Formats: sequence, C-alpha cells, structure tokens
Amino acid sequence: MESLRTSKPVFGRALLTAALAALILLPAPGCRGPREKRGIVLIVLDSLRRDHLSHFGYGRPTSPFLDDLMSRGVLFRNAYSTASQTVPSVSSMLTGLYPYRHGSHFFRSGQSYHPTRPVEAGGLPMMKESNLLLAEVFKKHGFRTAAVSANPGIRDIYGFAQGVELFRYIDCFAESSQGVCDGATVNALFKKDVLPEIRGHDFFVYLHYMDVHYPYYKPNSFRGRFREYQGEPFYVNGPAPPLTAEELEYSKACYDEGIVYLDSVIKNLFDILEREGLLASTLVAVVSDHGDEFLEHGGLGHGTTCYNELIHSFLLLSHPRLAARRVEAPVSLADVFPALLEWAGIETPEGGDGASLHGYFTGPESAGDGGGRVFFAELGDRKAVIDGPLKFIADFDLKTEELYNLEVDPGENDNLAPLRPEETARYKAKLITLFRRMALSYSETPLSEQERQNLRSLGYIR
Repeated sequence: MESLRTSKPVFGRALLTAALAALILLPAPGCRGPREKRGIVLIVLDSLRRDHLSHFGYGRPTSPFLDDLMSRGVLFRNAYSTASQTVPSVSSMLTGLYPYRHGSHFFRSGQSYHPTRPVEAGGLPMMKESNLLLAEVFKKHGFRTAAVSANPGIRDIYGFAQGVELFRYIDCFAESSQGVCDGATVNALFKKDVLPEIRGHDFFVYLHYMDVHYPYYKPNSFRGRFREYQGEPFYVNGPAPPLTAEELEYSKACYDEGIVYLDSVIKNLFDILEREGLLASTLVAVVSDHGDEFLEHGGLGHGTTCYNELIHSFLLLSHPRLAARRVEAPVSLADVFPALLEWAGIETPEGGDGASLHGYFTGPESAGDGGGRVFFAELGDRKAVIDGPLKFIADFDLKTEELYNLEVDPGENDNLAPLRPEETARYKAKLITLFRRMALSYSETPLSEQERQNLRSLGYIR
C-alpha cells in the first residue's frame, strides 16, 4: 500500500537513527557471527491509570513487576494520550498521527459525551487504508509482524491488521458471558501461534491486554486483596449514579486487584520471552492507552473527558542495552511510532505528529526537555491542549472552556478561564485553527446487534 507520507530522509534524524541501529546490531562482547535478530514488542495495557501504579506513589502495592521494570528501563513519566478512548489512542500509537488526522474516532464530529444526549454508535470507526501503520513499515523492512488483541475495537475487520501477517482477536464474549478477557489467553496465543512465526526472524508484535478494563474480573486468587465489601463493581462510562463512599471504594478495590493480576500476566510474558531466548534482543514498549475515572470530575469509566486521570499516561522502553533513566519531559503517545522505528534503525516517514525520542535512548536524562512542545487530546467536540504547566479544555458542543495550571492544580479543580480571558481566547483560537482541518467524513463498519450488546456490556455505548 502506498502512503501519502513519504520516507524522504532528514539528515540529522537519519544520522541518529544510524547510531541507534549500530547500538542494537553490535554483537554482545565476546560473540562472533551474524547479528542477532531484532525483536520489538508493543504492549498496550487497556484502561490502566498511571497514578494507580505503585511506582508513581500509589498507596496500594498493585504493580511489583512493573515497578521493577520501570526502575530498569527508560521511563517517560509524563506521556499524554491523544484521547481517552482506546480506538483513537491506539491509532495514534500505530500511525504517529493525532486523531483528527488519522480519522479513527469513536465519536462523530459535533458530538460530545454528556448526560442529556447518550452516544449513538452506529458502527466502529475503520482505520483508513491511507494511513501508514507501524506493522506496514516493519513488514516492508523484512520484519515478521503479528498481533494479539483482546479489545473489540482493535480488530482485523476494522483495519488494524494492515501490515500484520498474523492477527489473533480474542472474542471476550466467546470466552465468558460477561465479556471477560483474561490476559493469560493473550500470552497463550502469543506462545502457541506467534512464537513459531517469529523465531529466527526480525519481528514486531502488538499485544493488547484488557484485564484492568471493566468489568474488573480476575481469577479468584486475586480477589479480596483490597476489599471487604462484596457485590458487583459500579461502572458506567459517563456521569455516575449516586454512590456511597463504600461503593466507590469497592469499585476502586476491584480495579486495583485487576492491576495486580495484570502485573502477574506481564511478568509471565517476560518469562516466556526469557525462556525462548528472545528477551536479550527484544525491545519491549509498555504503555497505557488511557485511564479510568472514579468521580474525580463527576463520572466513572473513560471516553468521556480529557482530564488527566484519563489522558496522563506513561511510556516504558525496556531492553538489556538501554541504561535505566527516568524522563520527566512530556511526550505524546503518538511518539511511539517514531520511537520504535528509530530503535530498529528504520527511517521514520515524514509528515507525522510524533516526535523523535532518540535523545533519551543514548543521552543523559536531561536530553530533550520537550522543546516547548504543545500536546493535544480530543474526544468528539471536546478538545484539550497542554502547553507547559497550562492545560486548556474546550467543548465546542457544550460551549464550555476550562484553563488549569497543572503545577499548582494537578487535579484540575480550579478553572482559571474566567480569570485569564486572554490566554483562554488564545488557546481556543489555537484549537479552532487546528481542528478546522479535521475531515468531516466518518468511515465506519456497521455493528451487528450482538456486537452492540457486547459494547454495551463493556460500557462503550448505552
């Protein structure tokens, strides 16, 4: 497939890409013979909140393995998702484009999520064939490509298999009546179907886990660690019904237990890679597509707002030859696209929104301070721009404007827009200019009644 994005080399980036390639292609000390095969695994942890991980100071011990991994890898502590829903967020990782450019939206233009008008989802958005996906680039350069997804929106029939030679979708509702997708199944398919195809080859593999996503179920051995109250967790994507403090804490406990289980699943995946002799030559990227809200701004779930509990994420890069470092400079999840290509020594196509992260691979922790970058996120007609400590949110449907100083108000509770009208107007104009270019066309695949019922069970539609 020919893409509108070109691969014309940029001298400075090409030089650094070559340097990275030399870093990963050099044989280990004392070794001779052909170079080792390059492996890249992109792991997406659906709905995982950054601030519910122990590494980021959470009060519960939810993530011992991920904590250890973060202490040994390159951790971008302030990665911003491009949306608070899976489809547009993941699409940005796979294309290096913001949602208004890749066009993979769950919401139609002119629609936002609010209580007076339930979302109508006639179909899931298709990944446009004109988009150039990571797997396509890797395949073009001789990599074997594979994917295992447990999310109903990230499927081959919706265009996410472009460039993927082996795509396995786990139908959660075939696995259980409650739509429970066990991460152990993702690992089992990786071991049974994917490993035989990638052994002895350069490879790129995408793995999507749903263990932290509602309905928050996990094996019995992981239940009851953080809760005494018994019953079903309370969940809805949108404004929450009245909940007692006990009910809210119970839902959080169910969610946190899911993180503990997911942590064990990811550890098992690393054990598989180690036993197969792949870990020493494989870059593993771990990221969350978005978080979940627990009444911080009056709602539950995700895909409803652009507040930080939903879009403030992280990006972890792990490889034995990468020195451990913590990067505070903000990045975008759209940067995943160029980061993985550069690591493999592949020139990044021009025209993307993602920025190079090469300075963090080989330089000091301070390399690249974000360069004054401005970050964007969107969800229907709800748009956000993050510019240093300031964050502006506008809903062009509801005609609301919010401005926050994240340095002094990380919880986004004190709206400064009425007090700082000039800055508010400037950011609004920036958003209008940017999103005016958004295509109005909406390509979708019609949903069957069973698919609609499945999406309702996961809280995606009403």
